[in-house]
Amino acid sequence: MEEGMFPEDYMTRNSTEYFLYDDPRNTDSLLTQWNKMYRKAHGYVSGVICIFGLFSNIVNTIVLTRKHVITPVNCILTAIAVVDGLKMSDNLIFAVYFYMSKELKWESNHSFAWIYYLLIHINFSIVCHTMAMLFTVYLAAYRYMFVCKNETGSRKYGVRQTTIAIVIIGTSTILLCSPYFFLYQVEKVSNMSDSSQAYWYSYSDFALAHSVYVVILFWSYSVMKVVPCIILMFLITRIVMAIHHSNETLKRLQKSSRLPNRSGIRQRNQTSYMLVIVVLIFVITEMPNGILIFISSFSEHFFVEVYSNLGDALDILALLNSSVNFILYCLMNQQFRETLRRLIKFNFVGN
Repeated sequence: MEEGMFPEDYMTRNSTEYFLYDDPRNTDSLLTQWNKMYRKAHGYVSGVICIFGLFSNIVNTIVLTRKHVITPVNCILTAIAVVDGLKMSDNLIFAVYFYMSKELKWESNHSFAWIYYLLIHINFSIVCHTMAMLFTVYLAAYRYMFVCKNETGSRKYGVRQTTIAIVIIGTSTILLCSPYFFLYQVEKVSNMSDSSQAYWYSYSDFALAHSVYVVILFWSYSVMKVVPCIILMFLITRIVMAIHHSNETLKRLQKSSRLPNRSGIRQRNQTSYMLVIVVLIFVITEMPNGILIFISSFSEHFFVEVYSNLGDALDILALLNSSVNFILYCLMNQQFRETLRRLIKFNFVGN
């Protein structure tokens, strides 16, 4: 979840200041009580995950960019690792300040600089999430063409074309997410109890003047979550079916003495299974967020009572998704393990 994607406080405008108050509908339901209790530990939990995720994605990038392992699929996995690593570093800063040092509340008397960073964090998270999602769709589509359509091409051609596609996807994502950059602005706020000055964020003047702009962004945000997940489910279903067919064919051919490149077929299926798991984990962690946002677009009460209280849990799911690929590669990809072992051995002997 992009923390703070939609303001949870309701604001009343008075001159150049905002007076904020808690929504009276936010009663202490069981979900609210759980959120308040877990929120105290969320910063530390997410911080640990971010540190591991940052380290693991750096290792992924180093291993996957070795000359002898560069393939179109590994180029896409490298792009995902770079985006996830950037996301981990940003979320680590976010967790340290807004959860460990202070609270993500307007009453915490935040400085202008930190609230400005919060807006950068919100937009940066949206871009990274969307970019990682589109890279994952591209990964699944590429594997689908390879397994189900037998479209391989030369390695050099495939790597070149894949790199161009990655650049196009990355650039298009920034343009696609650019409308979100103008949704919020930093505002000076006054605490109604002691009149102390601080800063928080609110809808921008443009957003307040064009309510349809906010509605469109809200809907598009849910669509960007749900639609790619549906596409991914379709693609991985077809890939699994193709792998199953390949395994059945392999079993039939095992009865024959002539079975060329049997190890190659098994290795290809093993790689496909690994990529299917990578995509499936992405769907499992992203789909709930998209569904909850979609429901929230019909019910403001659901957004306040359910989605807002589940925000930290959804955030942990997204962070886990960006951190587990290293473990999957080590468990399921022999070439990755061998390359990593050689790098460790080379550095150890070199020192």
